[in-house]
Amino acid sequence: EPQHAWIGITGTSLTPDDAEELGVRGRRGVAVIDVDDRGPADEGGFRGRASGVADDQAPRGSDLIVAIEGRRITDMADVSQAVASRRVGERLTFGLLRDGEPVTVTLTLADRPDDIGVDG
Repeated sequence: EPQHAWIGITGTSLTPDDAEELGVRGRRGVAVIDVDDRGPADEGGFRGRASGVADDQAPRGSDLIVAIEGRRITDMADVSQAVASRRVGERLTFGLLRDGEPVTVTLTLADRPDDIGVDG
C-alpha cells in the first residue's frame, strides 16, 4: 500500500483581518487550527488554536506557518503540496510565527493513518 506523507494538522489560510487582529498585519500564512496527537506536528510542538476560540474568530494561540524549506506559504494548498511532494521519513523545516516571534521547527514526515482523509 502506498505511503502518504503527513504532518497531522488542520489549518486555515490567514485572512488580512485575522492577521491584523493577531498583530501580524500584512503577513500571509496558514494558522494551525488543530494538531493530531498521532502526528509529527504534535511531536514537534506545533500549537493549534486556543480552546474556546470560535470558528469565526481569529485563530488566537495558533502557530502560523509562514514558510516551508524557506519558501513562503500563503495558503493551506501550499502546505499540502509541500508535504505531499515529499516521502515518508523525509525532514521538512517549517518557519512559524508563534506569538509574533519567528520559530523554526523541523519535522520528520510520517505515513498518514488510514482513517484520515486526503486533506489531513
